[in-house]
Amino acid sequence: TTVNWAGAFRTPDYVLQEWAREHAAPQFTSTAFKASLDAVTQALSVNTDYPRHNGQNQALRDGSTRLGQATQLIPRNEKGLTDSDLHYQGLGYSTLGDAHGIKQGTLNTYLRTAAAHGARLLPDTRAERVTVVGGRATGAEAVHITADGRPVRITVRAQRVVVAGGAIQTPALLLRSGLRHPHLGRHLHLHPTVVVAAHYPQAMHSWHGPSMSVVNDTYTRLHGTNFGVKLETPPTHPGLLAMVLPWQSGAQHRQLLQAADHLGSFIVLTRDRDGGRVQADKQGKPLIDYKLSKFDKQNMLTGVRAAAEIHVAAGAHTVFLPHGTLPTLRAEGGTLHN
Repeated sequence: TTVNWAGAFRTPDYVLQEWAREHAAPQFTSTAFKASLDAVTQALSVNTDYPRHNGQNQALRDGSTRLGQATQLIPRNEKGLTDSDLHYQGLGYSTLGDAHGIKQGTLNTYLRTAAAHGARLLPDTRAERVTVVGGRATGAEAVHITADGRPVRITVRAQRVVVAGGAIQTPALLLRSGLRHPHLGRHLHLHPTVVVAAHYPQAMHSWHGPSMSVVNDTYTRLHGTNFGVKLETPPTHPGLLAMVLPWQSGAQHRQLLQAADHLGSFIVLTRDRDGGRVQADKQGKPLIDYKLSKFDKQNMLTGVRAAAEIHVAAGAHTVFLPHGTLPTLRAEGGTLHN
């Protein structure tokens, strides 16, 4: 939650209903689960009270509206935001860490609360394995790196053990711990994402302001399924922007980056149906096996086309697809020509 974009979406009701139905997990549609989401929303100060959009979020909103597509404001976990230029500009870089303390990630919320109630926090510590006795987790073994760089082995004993290492490190840790289950490490979903950038006649200042504040959900449930894409915007500081622009030559790439202030970018964020797998190598490190399926690829391409059309509807005259082998799209009079 420190290195992220502050978007704080709730899981959609149709997804919760899908989980409850397909996985025999009725708790996801229970009032208790909703109350838990409410509690997290409150703890993280999730709101839509930011005062203004940057150029590319405004373009996503305007282009979608001109095509008859609805947009919504993205709830963000921020507190203490003012309309000052200092705060507005700072939000554009908060994906790298928030110097103003506006972003309400776990560092500013749950970890503070835990410390105030006596929790011992161990930064720079890597969990190596969960200890299990008689089929029950009893603690963990870890390695802590001291301030002067020395590794110190640590054993934690606990009545309850919670593993919250994300979709990649969690299964790797459980596999390192000797746990076995037919589904352990399977069903890896990554919401694969592609960026579609465009050149606008006006300056966009896309590295200032909330990195994502507008979302278009028109394409989230394609072909009568619960799978599709969300159209949003990324933070576009120069490093990330350089990574997603097409490379044809050094001179061409330099020319694009010199025009960076006139570039706006949308992301096509795909809810992947088919997923992949996490395994552990001989050292216990995660190995990722993931290939985009034909179904998910087709949904992503639908989103890429939609993003290009929205750019043009918002006034862009050139659309860049993120690979040198793909064509640059030209527009005139609000219409794509190739």
